[in-house]
Amino acid sequence: MNKLTVINENGEQEDIEVLDFYQLEDYDHEYVLYTKGEEVDKDNMFTYLAIITQESENEFKFKKITDPEEERKVEELMNREIEELMSHK
Repeated sequence: MNKLTVINENGEQEDIEVLDFYQLEDYDHEYVLYTKGEEVDKDNMFTYLAIITQESENEFKFKKITDPEEERKVEELMNREIEELMSHK
């Protein structure tokens, strides 16, 4: 997993682990699926989805997805990729 330090919506630095990046043709954003290492249980971690922008060479910012349709489309893309990965096992 790739680790990044990002600036969250509160302007605070946060260390995260990137699970995957996504892009949709309909939107001019890059999306990131990530974790902060918070456990749901012993086998699973909480995951988050956000719009990511690169502010400079070493600085990234997150923005919440506020459009429900946009969020639905990104989640559909993620689910298709997961299904595809699982079918190749």
